[in-house]
Amino acid sequence: MENPNLILQSTASFLLAAAVVELFPDVQISGGQGTEKYFYRDFVFPFEFNPEFLPLIEERMRLIVREKRAVRLTEMMTGNAASLMQHRQQSLLAQQLLNTRQATLPMVQIGDFIIPHAQPILDELAIPHLKILECYPLNQKRSVRIVGAAALDKDKLKQIAKEPSVGSRSHQKVASEMALFCAAEEEGQWVWRPKGERLRHLLLELWRNEMSGQNFNLICSSMPHNGNGNGDELLLAYAKRFQASKVAESSWFSNDEYADSNDGLLSPKSYFDDRALLFCTEEKLLEECISSLRFILKIPKILGFEFEIVLLVSSEGAHKTKAKKAAILRQALEEAGLNYSVEKQTRPGKYAGIDVRFADSLGRKWTGPALSLPDTRKLTAECPLLAISLLGPLERMCALLLEKDEGWLPFWLAPEQVRILVASHQKGVFANEVEETLKSRGIRTTTVAGEGKLKACLFQAFLEKVPFILLLGDKEERTKTVAFRAYGEREERRLSLEDFCAKLRAVNTKLEADNIGMMSGNSEFKN
Repeated sequence: MENPNLILQSTASFLLAAAVVELFPDVQISGGQGTEKYFYRDFVFPFEFNPEFLPLIEERMRLIVREKRAVRLTEMMTGNAASLMQHRQQSLLAQQLLNTRQATLPMVQIGDFIIPHAQPILDELAIPHLKILECYPLNQKRSVRIVGAAALDKDKLKQIAKEPSVGSRSHQKVASEMALFCAAEEEGQWVWRPKGERLRHLLLELWRNEMSGQNFNLICSSMPHNGNGNGDELLLAYAKRFQASKVAESSWFSNDEYADSNDGLLSPKSYFDDRALLFCTEEKLLEECISSLRFILKIPKILGFEFEIVLLVSSEGAHKTKAKKAAILRQALEEAGLNYSVEKQTRPGKYAGIDVRFADSLGRKWTGPALSLPDTRKLTAECPLLAISLLGPLERMCALLLEKDEGWLPFWLAPEQVRILVASHQKGVFANEVEETLKSRGIRTTTVAGEGKLKACLFQAFLEKVPFILLLGDKEERTKTVAFRAYGEREERRLSLEDFCAKLRAVNTKLEADNIGMMSGNSEFKN
């Protein structure tokens, strides 16, 4: 059953595109859709966009609704749709259509305005209440995302308007402020800066520990893979040669679904991903599915994600085999006591699968960890096997983590856990002692001495979301104490160095206890 609110937001997204093109005929549309909470569109303007244009755009949207313009739904061959978009001077849309694999595309039209629109929309532009909430720049030159919300109830719309800005939670904005990564010259590619590389390393370390704990053989190859499953051949060859029942690898993959650089790390041109194969007997397949399902849900719980679980039924393979494989995964979900939805979706070389999906700041759903039953007819395996991804695309996981809590990462995952700000231009003996003590205890620590005004350094540390900030001056040197602020607190506290180290140990201990509690009892999964 279609979600009525999603259809409403999707209709508003189309309406937004129509209104902007009417007001600014030379604008380029580069993407956009409705989610369960918002609608948005990405545009490339031939001039510097001014936020003062937003009320004008909103009023044009209302005018189109009041005029009750007729909506026409149609379908076109993909090549014809691309040619039409090129003729209408929408070159960005035309290029996106040329990259799609679909033979035909749904199109939506009002008057002379027509664009491809994959989501279902209302037969009439009957939107009782709508409001444009904000706009913010994206990576492309002059590319702007305009975000709004539509609702049947006016009070509901007011409630959404009071919530934190979507733009402030964008992983691209947060990661830039935190000095984690920056866009590369090639569209769709990203450069990880030292702190960002540390974050990736920590997530990979978590993956290795979890995989090793389940007795997987971890291998590595220098060959990049594409996203259609061709990496399985390498894992299969290793498993056959060394008679290994569990094999896992993390490697670079090219993104076959790449379409828009505005998605940032949520869907880049290439990404680091993990995949694993588990071999078992037919009799053990259900048991292994249940165990593997619980396994792939560990990291989302450790990282504090809310998620949804989707059972994917593929259209490939013989009907009886496909139904049997889907039934096994369905039974695994039910025996684990998990809520799930079902989608009919084709994936190359897979009979059926399970996706764990997370929402970004806009409410769009993205797949992270996954479990699937490959079509063994295309492989050389002699027994049933499971394909597992514990993290999913690593860049995507980083982006979702940043959007979830506006960059405030868990202490154990923060690339920089403590920053020492020294008031003088040179580090004193005590500052060196503090830094060396923290580093000797495994705390990721940096020191900034006399670089600009202390208030500016403090603001920069807050902007970069450093969990603990130490302030060292003459008083701290004399009393052998540290003044600190934690997790964005404005109140300054003071402790001895040993007491501060004990506090950090307590933070880590609490996180470990919370993680253990998250994993006790599968019926408590929040999905």
